[in-house]
Amino acid sequence: MFITINGCRLFFDTYGSTLNVGASAVKEKPTLIVLHGGHGMVDHTLYVEFWSQFADLAQVIFLDQRGCGRSDHRSPEEWNLTYWAEDVYQFCQALGIEKPILAGVSMGGHVMCEYLARHPENLGGLIFCNTEARFILDDVCAQLERLGGTEIAEIARTQFTSPTAESARQYQEKCVPYYAKNAYSPQEIRRCIQNTPVLSHFYKNHIQAFNYLADLEKIKCPTLLMVGAESPLHLPARAIEMAARIPPELVTLHLFSGAGAPVYKDSPEEAESIVRTYLNVFFCNPSVAIHDLAPEIAETQPFKALTTKPPRWQTLCDELVASDRLPGHKRTTLCAIASLPEGEFNDLMKDKGALAKIKRVDIASLLLPLNESPTAQKIEVWLDSRSIVQLDRLKERLSDTSTLTL
Repeated sequence: MFITINGCRLFFDTYGSTLNVGASAVKEKPTLIVLHGGHGMVDHTLYVEFWSQFADLAQVIFLDQRGCGRSDHRSPEEWNLTYWAEDVYQFCQALGIEKPILAGVSMGGHVMCEYLARHPENLGGLIFCNTEARFILDDVCAQLERLGGTEIAEIARTQFTSPTAESARQYQEKCVPYYAKNAYSPQEIRRCIQNTPVLSHFYKNHIQAFNYLADLEKIKCPTLLMVGAESPLHLPARAIEMAARIPPELVTLHLFSGAGAPVYKDSPEEAESIVRTYLNVFFCNPSVAIHDLAPEIAETQPFKALTTKPPRWQTLCDELVASDRLPGHKRTTLCAIASLPEGEFNDLMKDKGALAKIKRVDIASLLLPLNESPTAQKIEVWLDSRSIVQLDRLKERLSDTSTLTL
């Protein structure tokens, strides 16, 4: 289907109806708008397999953004976050969609940030999946170098600074496979309608220019952050700093252990469970307890421990909460820090600016020396050795009277 927005013909497709017609009542479902990433390289069809499965809970709309897929390609001066975000807003206005739930993957998350900066009042929910509020190329290249060596890092740096058709080909062939254990296949990418100058234009002119961290403080709706612990392009550290700026009662940060980007390629069942529970808890069945939706999920304040198979670091945090050493709404941030890959943990510890922006957590009461804790043996069972080392190093990094700001 097509609709003309801001002079541009946009293609969109829908899965599921807007009304849930029951035996005795008709109930309106929320609208979930999925914003694709990889502008110009891919289109919305790359995302249908995962996100369309939530059509039983919401009307799911996929939008080929300006310059991409089946939508009008237009001209380079319109290939930017301002146009893309305003298109989404005007699309909602034209179709009478009030307070949509936006789900953005990769560059789709950047569009969501611009939308938030412009129209924070017209949002019902936000799902940031493998994305960031600012893009730091040096960090990405460092992670890719750890995974694939200097050549891979240099290909990425060229693609993000001086993109050409050849750099795009090399990046897709040599760098994308490091995104995830089950990264998008060449066949999946080739079936998309491509307009690669869009991606090159955005990389060269825009991707290192934006910083939406301050705008995240405008959020007034339930927000889910999904990030893979092993993602080289969309780093956990970027999700952590995003969570720091969002009111704690509204944000849930879920770190997918062992997953890359997108998380639902490496951890499809876990990702479905997280999104499905988010939609149920906040939009579809708000009166139903999390325990009723998924008995394995711990019901916290309000949605913090979402996982059907709690990793060991979360079990540690449960113990800390039970002993009143960690407020429930702080656990997600600590868990994400403790679980970072060693290289990213080191980077975060060096970034005093990032540490200074995190909401305050009492380090003295939180990170007690493990050998003095009454639950030390349990903790050592729950945590692997690297996590124990990282917690100790985090304690050393800050004095007993210091506070950590995530």
